[in-house]
Amino acid sequence: MLSSSPSSRNARPGAARSLDWVSGRTDLTGAALRRSLDDATVGWLRALWADAARLLPGGRGDDGGPDGHRGVSLVGVGGTGRGDRAPGSDLDLVVVFDAEATCAPPAEMLEALWYTIWDSGIPLGHSVRNIDEFIALAGDDLSTATSLFSLRHLAGDQAVTRRLEERAAWQRDTLGGLWLRRLVERTDARHRNVGDVAHELEPDLKEGRGGLRDVHTLGWMQALGVELPNEVDLLIEAGSEVLWSVRAELHRVTGRPGNVLVLQEQVAVAERLGYNTPEELARGSPSPPGRCRG
Repeated sequence: MLSSSPSSRNARPGAARSLDWVSGRTDLTGAALRRSLDDATVGWLRALWADAARLLPGGRGDDGGPDGHRGVSLVGVGGTGRGDRAPGSDLDLVVVFDAEATCAPPAEMLEALWYTIWDSGIPLGHSVRNIDEFIALAGDDLSTATSLFSLRHLAGDQAVTRRLEERAAWQRDTLGGLWLRRLVERTDARHRNVGDVAHELEPDLKEGRGGLRDVHTLGWMQALGVELPNEVDLLIEAGSEVLWSVRAELHRVTGRPGNVLVLQEQVAVAERLGYNTPEELARGSPSPPGRCRG
């Protein structure tokens, strides 16, 4: 196994401890937890990038400025891009480079970044792509295409991220109709195999009908030009808050990632969110996460 340098593997331990501290704060729930966790995550990733970027040819800085390495950036997609990664969820990261301006980042730089994250124990989904590769893959793969909808610059050369965003916007305008049809087909196929979040005894908060996957899908459809009434937008926002909060507490109660709110965890999750019973949680939710049982 290849290993990164000791200095990179131990980069900014205070930032990593801050992330653990936020995840363990039981006084934070819901939107407050989400914002604090995202702030700590982004701060940690930027610290890791600043150290790893020293291994780029001529790289000393973080922003691609006069003292930094131009042509390479770190972006978040999925929950990491939206800023709503749950405590036990993967980090979804892509190192992007502009093949017209620079070569692919060297292996030692990537190892310094990825291995430090792996050492932390946080699940990691990662890839390295140049802009042309990213766009070409999105043209053939719907999951890659929708990942670009939540693209967020985290560190490195902002000009690279802007060029990727511009290319992605053009691609959405060109292929949006096709992607919309594929989204509807994919959602219909998933719905045939899952239960309704609002009526299942043990609801799947992410993949079930009315779950977070549907919330994200509606957002992607809006990005493709589908207009929803304002009252529907408000219901989606409220339901999304409830679903995220319940899933986050499920992760923290069990100490592991998971999407199904099983019976034996429902009392603890409800109490963490300030409800006396699972039934109170269900009744008090703008969009019930499930028909819980005590």
